[in-house]
Amino acid sequence: MAEKRTSTKKAAAKKAAAKKTTGKKAAGKKTSSRKAAAKKPAVAKRATKANSIDTRRDLGTVSASDFEPHLNQIFEAPFTDRTVALRLVAVHENPAGAHPNSARTPFSLIFHNETASVLLNGDGGYTLQREGFGRMENILITPIVSPGESGGKTVYQVCLS
Repeated sequence: MAEKRTSTKKAAAKKAAAKKTTGKKAAGKKTSSRKAAAKKPAVAKRATKANSIDTRRDLGTVSASDFEPHLNQIFEAPFTDRTVALRLVAVHENPAGAHPNSARTPFSLIFHNETASVLLNGDGGYTLQREGFGRMENILITPIVSPGESGGKTVYQVCLS
């Protein structure tokens, strides 16, 4: 009978030890989850900052794939007195237009101006920006279809080669 008590005590001790170990692991997981949760906002902040309007995009390295996630979204062309809203409606790549040593495939962007405001900047160098994309400066945005020909919208094109 003494043997049964000893083996029962040993079994109970093993169960208790197993519960403590499992509890420690679970507690460890909770702690690491808290640490991971605490780290996620910092990563998210970096990603947000990297894509904020304040982030300048390099015209020499931006590609069509950078714009594709922003199709049918509004970009802004800011001026001192107003901001013109331009909806990105198409991204067209032109592989045949690439130079032999070209760093990227040439592409064009088509925008619709959905307001009466028209882009009129004497030097032709505009800033184009969007939250989640960033900002490009000194970009040539050319009107290709007038409002009278397109149901009241001016159609603009940006070509990058």
